Amino acid sequence: MKKLLNWLKNHESIIKRILFFFVLSIGVFVRVWRLSSNPAGINQDEASAGYDSWAMLTYGIDRNGFHNPMHLISWGAGQSILYSLLSMPFIKIFGLTVFSIRLPNAILSCITLLVFYFSVKKTANFKVALIGLFLLAINPWQVMGSRWGFEANLFPMIFMLGFLLLTYAKNRLSLFYLSIFFFALSLYAYTPAFFIVPLFVFFMGLWVWRANYISFKTLLISLILFALISFPYGIFLFINAFGLQSIQTFFISIPKLVDTGRFSDIFILFQSGPITKTLKNMYEFFSFLFIKQSDGLIWNSIPQYGYAYIFSAPFLLHGIILIYKNYRKLFFWTLWLSTSFFLACITVFNMNRLSILFLPLIFCITLSLSSIYEKHKTLFAAAIFMYVVIFASFLKFYFFQYPSYIGPTFFESLGEAIQTASSLSKNSPIIVTDKVNMPQIYVLFYEKIPPYSYLKTVKFKNPGAQFQQVLSFDRYSFGINPKKIDPGRSYVFKNNDEEYFDKGFTIQRFKYYSVAYPSVSVK
Repeated sequence: MKKLLNWLKNHESIIKRILFFFVLSIGVFVRVWRLSSNPAGINQDEASAGYDSWAMLTYGIDRNGFHNPMHLISWGAGQSILYSLLSMPFIKIFGLTVFSIRLPNAILSCITLLVFYFSVKKTANFKVALIGLFLLAINPWQVMGSRWGFEANLFPMIFMLGFLLLTYAKNRLSLFYLSIFFFALSLYAYTPAFFIVPLFVFFMGLWVWRANYISFKTLLISLILFALISFPYGIFLFINAFGLQSIQTFFISIPKLVDTGRFSDIFILFQSGPITKTLKNMYEFFSFLFIKQSDGLIWNSIPQYGYAYIFSAPFLLHGIILIYKNYRKLFFWTLWLSTSFFLACITVFNMNRLSILFLPLIFCITLSLSSIYEKHKTLFAAAIFMYVVIFASFLKFYFFQYPSYIGPTFFESLGEAIQTASSLSKNSPIIVTDKVNMPQIYVLFYEKIPPYSYLKTVKFKNPGAQFQQVLSFDRYSFGINPKKIDPGRSYVFKNNDEEYFDKGFTIQRFKYYSVAYPSVSVK
């Protein structure tokens, strides 16, 4: 034992590097392995962001006809633009595929492992940073969120880049200005950012000035920089708050959304009885935080594992106490956590809307475990062992059982059915089931319909709504009426609806969806 301890002491730097790269490699592997096939299928929001990205890249407009929009109209209630912009290089290289639109989140998630590590290391030391890297690498929320192309999962990663630069920016103007750039850029990542980011920047600016972190001149210039970058977003909010017309120029478009009611659906401040609803929302939030760890949405968390593994609750509570107890030393982390708690109070509860909260929560658990390491090494070793075991269980479930849970929710095999129907029926009409969330986007995505063709022919079932349902466009229509089955048309339907196509059709089956086409080939 003495010899082993001496050897470890003499080779400490090598061991540190091995541990660092080992943990980092595990984190990267679980974020990129089987990226195209797990989650199985594709979510309508990532398909929407991907198609608009492809349309802007190929035709210069999104599917609502806007050139270089700073915010997407999407279904009608809007979708942030940044994810679509980041997807463009990958779509250019790999084409419009599930892999290409998931790659930005996967890459940024891997980068976030390093960003989080160096942020914690700057705040504390190598041991604490390594614990933080380990916890983030195996964290179920971050693993799951990194593997599909949704804007909510992008927001905390862009914000984290600004945060890292901020921690290293004392008396280094270039780093401070760059951190402000990323904070402002995160406004374009996800809608809830416009509540938390300006609040964070305001209080952070006051602190860095009072603490002589930067000069007043630097603070003033940085606030001007923040205002300039966020100015288009401010105009967007103003236009939609007062129902003004869209602004379209040759270099940027600032759209008016079809319906702005989504803001009042999400943010309690815009609803009637905000105090009562806030208190109820806070109860749900803290119940989620320390007990449930799941919002019931299978794409956000797996109930038996939660967002950070259920048994982490005592460590989390301990870490929150530690972070506020040492708020002067940990001011940036404390401010991030506090502003996130504020967002949780005013936002109708949903894990996506609170995505900015989870990185500081992981930091709190890191603080707790590092404190336990200093005082009770046996307890620390037991905790790490528990994390390793539960992580192994999570991986087994996520990669081998989870696809069967998420596949129906993400409409697995619908794309295959649409592509098969389109190729078999040539130019004849195709009817697609409406037992799908926004089925039109899957036709646009898989068939790569030009946005001009879509705009010219689209008909809505509920024009002007937050989520506009499409009746038809081009040769595609949506919604199968069992009483009006036309043997001269092709149909894409859920497998349990096969009984409607017993005569005059040939059926080609896929996992969850099938194609019925006329037995006599369609000309």
